[in-house]
Amino acid sequence: MLCGVCLHSITPASAVEFSLNGDVRASFFSRERDDRNGKEESTHELRFRPRVGIGAKFNEQWRMQVRFAGRYSTRDSNLHFKIFDNIPTQDGLRQGDSTFDEIYVEYRPADIWEILVGRFQSKALLKGVAEKSLDREDSTFTNITWTDGVQIKYKAENGWNTVSLQPFHINTLIHHCYPQIFSKEERCHH
Repeated sequence: MLCGVCLHSITPASAVEFSLNGDVRASFFSRERDDRNGKEESTHELRFRPRVGIGAKFNEQWRMQVRFAGRYSTRDSNLHFKIFDNIPTQDGLRQGDSTFDEIYVEYRPADIWEILVGRFQSKALLKGVAEKSLDREDSTFTNITWTDGVQIKYKAENGWNTVSLQPFHINTLIHHCYPQIFSKEERCHH
């Protein structure tokens, strides 16, 4: 966020292009169960995953994105917003949770380079025989996940793309970069 403030201060407000983006996914789950003891059970659930983002393009090289994402269900009415340090479950947010799943700065020094820093959606999909063996994709289906880190992409003229991804833990980064903000006890508990 501070990078955005810095960029905004060196860029005239008229030059900043804002964009609104997002999507909504919905799914219906139903389960019917007949136990051997004659007990019958049925569950029906409607799930939603709305995401709404605001982007700011400062010039051809610099861009920022902040996006709200929530995961909701008709079976769980507990609503909870938090900027999570870690993804709470294996498939992302729990039903009823919401967060910012994107808070990043993007820098493109040339058409062949792209650098992302912050919280973003990482995606690396292979085409061909080993298609699912090495895939990496955040927020599939109605799940909400993210990557905190630095990602550098290089697009070669021959068609090859190279992606380097260095994930990091936000809390650790803040504590190491700004130790004067936290007491000694707080630094030891991350």
